[in-house]
Amino acid sequence: MEDILRDLRVAVRMLQHKPAFTAVALLSLAIGIGANTAIFSLVNELFLRPLPIEEPERVMTIFTADVQVGGTSPLSHLNWKDVREQSDSFAGVAGYDFAGAAVATGAGEPTIQAVLLVSGNYFDLLGLRPFAGRFFAPEEDGAPGGHPVAVLHHVFWSEQLGGDRGAIGDRITINGQAFTVIGIAPPGFNGLNVGFEPALWVPMAMNPTLRPDQAFNWYEERRGLFVNGFGRLATGVDQDSALAELKVIGERLEREYPDDNKGRGLTLQPVSETTLFNRGGATAGATLLMAAVGVVLLIACANVANLMLSRASERRQEIAIRLAMGVSRWRLVRQLLTESVLVALLGGALGLAAAWFSRGFLAGMIGSLPGGNLLVRLHLDPQVLLFTLALAIATGLLFGLVPALQASRPELVAAIKDSGNLASAPGRKINFRNTLVVVQLALSLVALIGAGLFVRSLQAARELDLGYDTDRLVVLGFDVGLLGYSEEEGKQLFRQARERIAALPGVDSVTLAQGGPLQGTFLRSVLLEGENPEERTFVQVNGVDADYFQTMDVEIVEGRPFADGDRAGGVPVAIVNREMADRFWPGRSAIGQRFRFFGMEPVEVVGVAEVVKYNNPGEDPQTYAYLPLEQYYVTTLNILAQTAGDPGSVLLAARSELQSLDPDLVINATTGAAITDNALSGQANTATLLGSFGAMALLLASIGIYGVMSYVVRQRRREIGIRMALGAEGSTILGMVLRQGMLLALVGLAVGLVAALAATRTMRGLLFVSPTDPVAYLITGGALLVVAVLACLVPAWRAARLSPIQVLRQG
Repeated sequence: MEDILRDLRVAVRMLQHKPAFTAVALLSLAIGIGANTAIFSLVNELFLRPLPIEEPERVMTIFTADVQVGGTSPLSHLNWKDVREQSDSFAGVAGYDFAGAAVATGAGEPTIQAVLLVSGNYFDLLGLRPFAGRFFAPEEDGAPGGHPVAVLHHVFWSEQLGGDRGAIGDRITINGQAFTVIGIAPPGFNGLNVGFEPALWVPMAMNPTLRPDQAFNWYEERRGLFVNGFGRLATGVDQDSALAELKVIGERLEREYPDDNKGRGLTLQPVSETTLFNRGGATAGATLLMAAVGVVLLIACANVANLMLSRASERRQEIAIRLAMGVSRWRLVRQLLTESVLVALLGGALGLAAAWFSRGFLAGMIGSLPGGNLLVRLHLDPQVLLFTLALAIATGLLFGLVPALQASRPELVAAIKDSGNLASAPGRKINFRNTLVVVQLALSLVALIGAGLFVRSLQAARELDLGYDTDRLVVLGFDVGLLGYSEEEGKQLFRQARERIAALPGVDSVTLAQGGPLQGTFLRSVLLEGENPEERTFVQVNGVDADYFQTMDVEIVEGRPFADGDRAGGVPVAIVNREMADRFWPGRSAIGQRFRFFGMEPVEVVGVAEVVKYNNPGEDPQTYAYLPLEQYYVTTLNILAQTAGDPGSVLLAARSELQSLDPDLVINATTGAAITDNALSGQANTATLLGSFGAMALLLASIGIYGVMSYVVRQRRREIGIRMALGAEGSTILGMVLRQGMLLALVGLAVGLVAALAATRTMRGLLFVSPTDPVAYLITGGALLVVAVLACLVPAWRAARLSPIQVLRQG
């Protein structure tokens, strides 16, 4: 221990004596380690941090496995109840459902909040204890609508109710109905889905209040899949045994209810593997970011290794004398590695501070990255701190080992005679330094090309044809079901809203639609007349007004649009898109074909619409059907208004008109351009993050090549002095140094291009352009060359201005 403390004291003195070296090394490592710590905190939050529940490894998520659709889905409420009653492999089975609701506390205006409807045993089965108050009693999840009670999320309670423990027993309003607050959930508990933070929990039996739109309330429909089921394995039961029992139960449910459960079974997975809604997308996004910051760290390590080599060259005489006095080589290596690790630990501390301050910025951007739509609160918990410590130590060893080994093996006689003259430094050190710079430049180019591809991808995405015009569009969304409107009251408000907004100055046309552009809609199971391989597959459904296609400029390629005669009491009709027509009725006209959605009357196809973008700009063609709102009442609606000029000038007036009809309406007012920007925010934020990491990489690489060329100039001072004394011009010296630096840059560029071609192939699924997009490669390669030239110019300029007399006098 005494030797280690002595080594540390020596290391601290060495760092104090070289403040410029220390500052550059710490800055390089702070950038590299800080970026890695920040992204690892995200990875930890999404994938590694265990759920704050009792024995999470014993909790299993229960799914519906549909042969026709593929993949896994939630359970229907009735199937979930049967699983709960028939299974012996679980100590208990619970379930939950998501809903959006208008929530008001006190006299405040209602806001749309995320709510979880949960079974009465939800909290108890997870082994949780309330922070305050109590959780639900079994009887509170009994009679539908019978027990309006709520448990608040700790953050919602803190922010909306001021963290007042006296809030237990208070009333809050949900969708116009009073609920009693009975408890506060423990801090840090968000449910079983990472990246989703509900405001509160209510009993599943309150379904009628939370899901007022009967068109989408499948509480008593065995085919409607919406309950996220999970169970805790009973004592002595393993996952395989529980799965085998579930398969038997699934087969039984299929036999007993063939109309609803045909082709459906049951399966399960550990809850730790199901916490993310889009695990594949989140994994791809996190892998991309970790690879990017890994490149930054490698460049930082190469940078500091070059600095350590430079310092070791300056200490050759000191090291040689110590070896000549009998100090062992291992003792010297240990001392030099202690200095490296100390630098890395100090850089890691600075990086940790940078990661701490960047948490909010990073969390704000993560929600819209590929695989995103996540609400995350990043924590620098013990796992992240341990990662940073291990990374700092590993980094110190990585960049310190080779310089330490080389420095501890000098040519003793030459080094002792050297009095600090660098001219006799072994050439192999220069070669290793040059190799480090080539690696830095190559890695920088890989990072820059990755960022450039996402910038190009964002440009390409903005130029995609959505199939309709959003530049002059105003969109106002609201849900009258949250205010308890009857169907007749809702239809009347829709008519009034449309008339008032159509009369506003600057509005060209107005229509109504359940789903707005790029907002997605519900999936419904299709039942066809006769044999068809597409039987029981899911199709997206949108309820629209008669003039929707004209207002949105969506082409009807066959048949007709909806007409005034397509009303309640008339023949039920539908318009399908070309993709659905080709898949469901290949080689035939879709006009006149009949099908029905589960739980609805059969409809007749009267038109075929062109395929447009329904969910995101880069999606593959989707099967899609439109139903007339006059025959298909929904409580959630969007008013779509095409304007003559700037939609921003119409937006506030349109919102005001809606608010005048009912001040309690919770309105989401936006423009088509904002919706498009939001849909592309994942691409934009990824480009920003990767661009930031690319800029860090380029900065570090430029420092690296500057350091090497400065070292080369110092090493060749006597040679340069002799050349100039013999008549060499300053421009000749300038060109000589620049050529050497640019040779390194060109080699790094060539290696980087090959590496980028291999690495970017893995990004194909995240891009709207080819991974070999020539523009991205040319621009980033050119930028790298320009920076390399600038980094070489200063040392070259200094070399050209050397005084040959002073150099030769210094010997």
